[in-house]
Amino acid sequence: MEQVQPEYLSLVTEPETTGTAIGLFLSPATWRTYVEGVVDQLEIDVPGHAVRLGAGSGTWEADDYVTGFAQVPALDYVDLHVYPLASPTGSFVDRLLDWPDLVRGIDPDKGLVMSEGWLYKAAVAELRGSPIDPDVLARDVWSFWGPLDEMFPDAMARTAHHKGYELITPYWSRYFFAYLDHGDPALAGPDAMELMRQASIAAYGAILAGETTGTGRAFRTLATTPLSK
Repeated sequence: MEQVQPEYLSLVTEPETTGTAIGLFLSPATWRTYVEGVVDQLEIDVPGHAVRLGAGSGTWEADDYVTGFAQVPALDYVDLHVYPLASPTGSFVDRLLDWPDLVRGIDPDKGLVMSEGWLYKAAVAELRGSPIDPDVLARDVWSFWGPLDEMFPDAMARTAHHKGYELITPYWSRYFFAYLDHGDPALAGPDAMELMRQASIAAYGAILAGETTGTGRAFRTLATTPLSK
């Protein structure tokens, strides 16, 4: 933290995804205690730092994480990740709109951040387990999603403007530079991980060539132009 000096540092995001990855599921209360301990230790190790500290969850996870982190006075913000927009049990868009009020009802000075977000290419009926599914994430690689991907950051920016989020960060930025062609016969056989690797290779080549997709150009416009009504 002393060397990089980021403006924002999220100490934990997606607690349930983390639990799946490490095989250890902690309660919201335990995550809050962990975050409090990290903040206290940072004040000892890096006194007087100017980094804004936060913690949060995915919008598909229990709101107990958000309310717990909102109660940590030393945190500057609560961080939400946005992928699926709905599930069989309800709308995650509603949470994106409602949780800022929930957080500010606990701490009016707490900021809100969306440090990850991308349009999740899955039907509502598919979202019965973890939304972090490589087979679904690999759907992102195809160029025919471009028009929808162009609309998603704009929708999130308008949401952020309406509800007072101070920062939004689209996640799969490689699609700002390149997609794969669904009609390419060479791509008919690879599994999800290989498709995503090929997408990264294509993006790398496009970056070197100075090329962007419509999605990239739309985001650049969004980042440099005031929102219209």
